[in-house]
Amino acid sequence: MLNPLRRYYLDPQPVARALAADLLHDYEPGTLAHSETVQLLRTRYMRLVAEYGLPARACNDVADRAWALMAQAGAVDTTPAGKEFAFFE
Repeated sequence: MLNPLRRYYLDPQPVARALAADLLHDYEPGTLAHSETVQLLRTRYMRLVAEYGLPARACNDVADRAWALMAQAGAVDTTPAGKEFAFFE
């Protein structure tokens, strides 16, 4: 297939899978909270952006996909950390 513009497309799923596998290997099941884990996934993805030139615009998508994979594996704590915020009770 010819690509005269020399543009290539990245499938974010394998990158998310690799990031999730790395975290699942490093941390105990049930110890990862949502916001901290997603921030860590974003940080690790941005390192890949700096090292390998991956597209920075895919950062949130990759982090969300990696979190979803970890949640499917049952390795993350999906219970809310505290009481939900509400304007009226």
